[in-house]
Amino acid sequence: MNKFCVSGKREDCLKIEQLILSGDRTNIELALQISKSSGVRINWFGLEGLHKWLVRYHCLSECTDMAELLYNIINLEALELSYASIDKLSEFLPLLPNLRFLNFAHNKPDSAPDLSVFQELKKLKVLNLSGNNLKNIPLYMKSVKDLEELYISMNKLQTVPPVIQSFDKLKILSLESNKISEIPAFIGQIKSIQNLNFSNNIIKKIDGQYSGLKNLKFLNFSYNMIEETADSFCDDNSVQYLFLQHNSLRYLPLDTGKLKNLKKLDISFNQLLFLPDSISNCGDINEINCYSNNIDSIPEEVYNLQKLSNLNIGKNKIEALSDKIGILKNLKQLNLNNNKIEILPDAICKLHLLESLNISNNNLNKLPADIGQLSSLRELKMDSNELVSLPESIYHLKQLEIVSLKWNRLDENTKKVLKESLPDCRIIF
Repeated sequence: MNKFCVSGKREDCLKIEQLILSGDRTNIELALQISKSSGVRINWFGLEGLHKWLVRYHCLSECTDMAELLYNIINLEALELSYASIDKLSEFLPLLPNLRFLNFAHNKPDSAPDLSVFQELKKLKVLNLSGNNLKNIPLYMKSVKDLEELYISMNKLQTVPPVIQSFDKLKILSLESNKISEIPAFIGQIKSIQNLNFSNNIIKKIDGQYSGLKNLKFLNFSYNMIEETADSFCDDNSVQYLFLQHNSLRYLPLDTGKLKNLKKLDISFNQLLFLPDSISNCGDINEINCYSNNIDSIPEEVYNLQKLSNLNIGKNKIEALSDKIGILKNLKQLNLNNNKIEILPDAICKLHLLESLNISNNNLNKLPADIGQLSSLRELKMDSNELVSLPESIYHLKQLEIVSLKWNRLDENTKKVLKESLPDCRIIF
């Protein structure tokens, strides 16, 4: 494979007066990143074999005859035109019948492009139209039947374009950062979908459209206005990564446990009062982020999640931690900061794989005597507590890299002994 790349750095462009490109071999890749102000003149000869063309930050609208440039490269499969300041697509895209990948993101921010030309691109599989002031995707786009990935984020969409239901091979759909308020029922009919991104819209409710989407793995509803989710939302789907952070949820569906393939759950920055008991059925989950809610206790069922490696339940209203915390043998990161915990159970010292423990901003006046058994611990944060002493075993945690003890009540001798015992550790008082 032949590759040619011109950097977008201005100092490099100033050294070039004329760029002549020629080649007669197949599988040529060309990447141009030429600034608009560089004044580089480009001449093209014999690029019939060009299959991938990357043009970034190059003002193609200044080309006098784009059609002439592209006339001889009908085998082109990938075209990168993001931030290219292009006015008219109709002049050259019809000349590229074999195009499979097109990135046309962030081109003409003051007006939406004419999309009629896309109906001619029958082989297109990946299309990025993000950041183009689009208000809709016209129905004639349904002729692009092989589309597998569609990115239309950062536009002006108020509804999910109905034409999307025509893309029966669609695997990835990104609609983030629009003004969408409702999810249409037809989303549940796109059986091929694997990745759905509705983040940063104005959605208030999640209905049950997703039941039956057996290929769905990634579902992102973060940064919306969601107040409730239908119980049927959890029925018969295979979601592995669920993002619901930064919404207004007070409750999760009682049937959350039906999401048996779940690996990561982010419900941080909501108003949740508790976690449903059924979460114990999510046996494959390895990360739960509940940061900044109103949860007052960790349900016993959480301790059944033996694959859990990251638990963030900081900034809640938890007053006590169960001895069962020691059952979570695979836990590597545990964040309990900004709660109301007064005593850490001795069982926490059984977490031999724990690498990071944050217990800052609680009401602790002592640590478990056997904390030195946390042989994998690298980071220990204990700021803003009522600690007046440290257990002897903490001095044996030679693998510690950072310890933070700001705003406690330790005497100077204790600080001195800690520094001498852990000379390779960064200690913050």
